[in-house]
This record gives sequence, structure tokens and C-alpha cells, in this order.
Amino acid sequence: MPIGTVAKIEADRDGKKMEFNVTIRDRMEVFKDDVRVVGENTPPEDTSKPEASNVKFGIGLRDLTSDERNQAPDKRGVIVTRVEPDSFAEDIGFMKGDIITAINRQPVNSPDDVRKIQQPLKPGAAVDFRVVRIPQGVAGTRAKGSAGAAAAVLHLAGTLPAQ
Repeated sequence: MPIGTVAKIEADRDGKKMEFNVTIRDRMEVFKDDVRVVGENTPPEDTSKPEASNVKFGIGLRDLTSDERNQAPDKRGVIVTRVEPDSFAEDIGFMKGDIITAINRQPVNSPDDVRKIQQPLKPGAAVDFRVVRIPQGVAGTRAKGSAGAAAAVLHLAGTLPAQ
């Protein structure tokens, strides 16, 4: 179920039927302190800064950590913290952990840069993202300094939907 929706759960306790309304939440947020869920190499989320607006793209963003900045060839960008299902970002191939270094040839250094670039874009506008994708390591964590694990520079592009 999509995050934020309410699910009705029915339980039977000793023959007594009970109903509960449960709001679906992101397990990475609920269990952010449990390494069995988020992994040991996952950098802590920066909760002091809000994520960039995802109205047009369908992604969550945050600033790069110093380790992530060192892995990016341009030493700049923002990291994708989530890709919403059935969004523009999912349609063009974004993955959690991608580093966006430019949008429409404009350099990106912070989530604020993304907000400024996306603000004037209208439905039907062409958008090109320059993305650095770090190879996956063990158990879905990003590889750190693995031999032969070079970062791939990609261009993910598409036309903004009418919504």
C-alpha cells in the first residue's frame, strides 16, 4: 500500500473480533535505528533540512555526506533518498542512492538548487538529469572503494506529465 494511506486491520483475540486503523509508514523511517532494516553503511538521514519538493519529479532529496561527495566525480550534487511509485522519477529510471549533479545542464549543489530549477517547469517540459550511480555493494548498500566499482554517469530524461 502507498505510504500515508490508512489500512483497516481485523484481529481475532480469544474469539473477540477487533478492528484497527493503521497508517502505512516508510519502514526506513520507522526502523531508522535498526541496522537489520537500514543496514550498517547507510548514512544517517539529515532531519534538520527538509527534503526538496517532489511535486514535479516524485523524489526525495538531501545533501551529500562527505563520503558521498568524494564518490561523485564532480564532487557535488544531491542524493535521492526515495523514489515514489508510479512517479515521473520512477518512469525515467531513478533509483534510491542516485546522485543528481545537474538538471537541464544547470549544476546542482543542494536541494534548494533543485527547487529553483523545477519551479518554472511546466507540464510537457523536457527535463534532463545528469546522474551519478554508485555500484551496489553487499546487501544493497553502496560500495565504498571497491576495486573496479567505478561510478556510472547517466542521463535520465523525460517529459513532465500533465499532472
